[in-house]
Amino acid sequence: MKKKRKKVIWRKRRNYDKIYLILVLVVLMSIFLIRKCVYKDSRQLPALVEKVAAFNIPGDILYKLKNISEITETDFIEAVTFYALENDFTIAENITIDQKELYTFCTEDMNKIRKKYNKKEVQKLYRIYEQALKDVNVFPVPDIGEYIYSNSWGADRDYGGKRKHLGTDIIDVHNQRGSIPIVSMTDGIVEQMGWNEKGGWRIGIRSPSGAYFYYAHLDSYSSEVSEGMEIKSGQCIGYMGDSGYGKEPGTIGNFPVHLHLGIMLDVSFVKEELWINPYAILKYAEYNKVNWNGPDERF
Repeated sequence: MKKKRKKVIWRKRRNYDKIYLILVLVVLMSIFLIRKCVYKDSRQLPALVEKVAAFNIPGDILYKLKNISEITETDFIEAVTFYALENDFTIAENITIDQKELYTFCTEDMNKIRKKYNKKEVQKLYRIYEQALKDVNVFPVPDIGEYIYSNSWGADRDYGGKRKHLGTDIIDVHNQRGSIPIVSMTDGIVEQMGWNEKGGWRIGIRSPSGAYFYYAHLDSYSSEVSEGMEIKSGQCIGYMGDSGYGKEPGTIGNFPVHLHLGIMLDVSFVKEELWINPYAILKYAEYNKVNWNGPDERF
């Protein structure tokens, strides 16, 4: 009897041990999954989005990737996404990248790289690059304009309170308001138009992929443009000016004549407004300028 009781007790203990082990494994697995989710959502993804928003990919590399992707029938946006990931989202502007190297990247390396990353994360980054680049066709200044611009992303601004510069300023070297036409970089819908205290006479155009292109400090609007209308890339939307920094509509003269270009994305996984650095995108678009032959002309 004692032996039987011992066997029964031993079996029960073994069963309890199994149950206990299973419970421990379940708890550990739950903690692992929770930590993994928290890590992705609260630390990694926002950090990646911040890096992506800085858009430290030279415009000439974007242009070369675009051309190679067309030749090789590769997804251009996917190529940009993986190229950014592989370079930690930062490539020096003055770096020399061989055309063959980018060709190899698109035709061979991408297939290997694709397996390295979490698909859901890649899809979110893809969405950012898609909105930023897919609809961009032309540079906002036609071939007649003389201008300069630099990477002023994040520079301090103080009108209306301390803030950061969330765009790129394209400056008229002659400082003559109304002399340089501005064209839409994309197709889209004119979502906003009119006076803005900081932006002066401005136009906001929503592109088909969802990005909001913000053109500010205009001297005047094209007579062919109105709020709510559909617009084509290369179509004149107005003329470069120095309006803004005033509550009174029509305030001018507070800074040199220039166009402020801002790009805001509409992505569901980022709660705040997501403005991205347009500088590299402008460098990319600068390869395609509108041939200007007259006022309010379309490309």
